[in-house]
Amino acid sequence: MALAHLYAEHADALRGKHPFTEEEFAELQAASEWLLDNLTPDGARRPAAKQRGEAEKMRDRLWTLMVRRHADLRKIGYYFHGDAFEDATPKLQSRLASTVADEEEEADQPIDQEEETKEAEEEDGF
Repeated sequence: MALAHLYAEHADALRGKHPFTEEEFAELQAASEWLLDNLTPDGARRPAAKQRGEAEKMRDRLWTLMVRRHADLRKIGYYFHGDAFEDATPKLQSRLASTVADEEEEADQPIDQEEETKEAEEEDGF
């Protein structure tokens, strides 16, 4: 529809520079209007606008703060822990926390009697 209007508006400047006739422009405009009327009827569902909840906003703010300040956190970690700062301040989005948690769980679990006996024999050289 806008294309037909554009050609009609600048008809004098475009005369002889395109292969279309006035009738074809009129047909294009009529077909465009029909499509607009029939493809988007008044009763059609509109996409629902997503409303972000307060929890999502807070999550996004926290992540932004972490990204902006993580370099400072690592500097502080280096100041307090020296070369071992990687243990205290892992890289952003690293998954080291899960391996540390698994090691802590293993340390908390009681050892069976058989395992204790095997460990004692290995220490004695048997």
